[in-house]
Amino acid sequence: ADVLEQVEDCKTIVFDKTGTLTQGYLKLKNQTPKNIPPWMQNLILNLEQHSHHPVAHAFRTEWKDKAFQNLQIKDIHETPGKSVFGVFEGQLFSLQASETQNNLINVSLMQDSHELVKFEFEDELRPETIGILKKLMRSFRIAILSGDHVERVKDFTLRLNLKDISYHGNASPLEKSAFVQNNFPCLMIGD
Repeated sequence: ADVLEQVEDCKTIVFDKTGTLTQGYLKLKNQTPKNIPPWMQNLILNLEQHSHHPVAHAFRTEWKDKAFQNLQIKDIHETPGKSVFGVFEGQLFSLQASETQNNLINVSLMQDSHELVKFEFEDELRPETIGILKKLMRSFRIAILSGDHVERVKDFTLRLNLKDISYHGNASPLEKSAFVQNNFPCLMIGD
């Protein structure tokens, strides 16, 4: 009951982007080169097998029909949202996020410092997002607060084509919490 009473006093609604305003799952849109050998797909699946990142889920979904073989990759390490790397047959392989362009997430498979494959992923907007935001903007200040790169959040906000929505990127969970507290009374929807 206390929560419902506090919602009545809210002036600001803050949305997380991924999975709240978007579908929440990435879809592989492009890759260069178009065809890669099965061993590379298997290497990527091995590097990403324990990751909860949306890119890892996208690879597993895209290649769900591929036969997975457990490779002896050593020293696998993930820096969430940035890279995952490991040593296979004496070579350092990594998946690295790079600059976002055209609202696509770019990830490269690297062998040492040589790019082998470039992937582009997209997280599609939920069909109801723009209509809901338009209705809410009549009564509330709207902000988007995301852990994604600032440029990606900016591109996403511009794509909404709605005026007066503030956006903030590279926000950690603690920064999201601080933003909500600094804009109290405020409602956060998402993570």
